[in-house]
Amino acid sequence: MGVGLLTAGLVTVGLLPAPAHAADDGPNLALGRTATAGGALGGYPATNVTDGSQQSYWEGPAGSFPSGCRSTSEPRSRWTASH
Repeated sequence: MGVGLLTAGLVTVGLLPAPAHAADDGPNLALGRTATAGGALGGYPATNVTDGSQQSYWEGPAGSFPSGCRSTSEPRSRWTASH
């Protein structure tokens, strides 16, 4: 009942739940590259960002906001993810 009620509430205000998917069909420029972060929580290291798996993820240290993770994919191309 709780999930149905939550979904109904989201639909009412125009927020539809959507499944996760890849950002686009282009190449994964960060795959296998080095990833660094100021810290990580337990079994969620920065290397999970560039492992190519949607089943793993990086998580910053508990209570440390904002936190970020960085990967250098090419000498002049850097991206940063934060949560």
